[in-house]
Amino acid sequence: MTRIIMVLAALVTAPWAAAPAFAHDYVIGSLTIDHPWARPTVTNRQPGAAYFSIINNGDTDQVLTGAIPLDFAEAAELHTHINDGGIMRMRRIEGGVVIPAGETVRFEPGGLHVMLFGLEEPLTEGSPELLRLQFGELGEIDVLLAVYFNTEGGHAH
Repeated sequence: MTRIIMVLAALVTAPWAAAPAFAHDYVIGSLTIDHPWARPTVTNRQPGAAYFSIINNGDTDQVLTGAIPLDFAEAAELHTHINDGGIMRMRRIEGGVVIPAGETVRFEPGGLHVMLFGLEEPLTEGSPELLRLQFGELGEIDVLLAVYFNTEGGHAH
């Protein structure tokens, strides 16, 4: 109950520039963060992962430098999958992820994603979690992760 109150309080007190644009999208500067979500986890011992798309509507590149889970996990890291001799392996991304001007970068299963380590509790379907995304010169924005089981990797409709 305390976590839900903290999530709602954070959303109400978030700066106007970081307020949801509509439905489940968020805007910071020239960037739109489209539909942040995470799959439920069976236990809190396994890491979770967050997914979303970032659309850069501006004329300069931007960089996602990191993420901070707010009151639901100990740490977050930017990760990707690489093909290592025919075996797909996850690797931490150092230095951030560039969001090129005029392009969309997708964080999705099997590709770029935000790993969530040290979950306080399992990620439960229908229980939103608050994640702070950090962008170089644009600053930070808090986004609400929709937690649900999604086999397609896109939006839940």
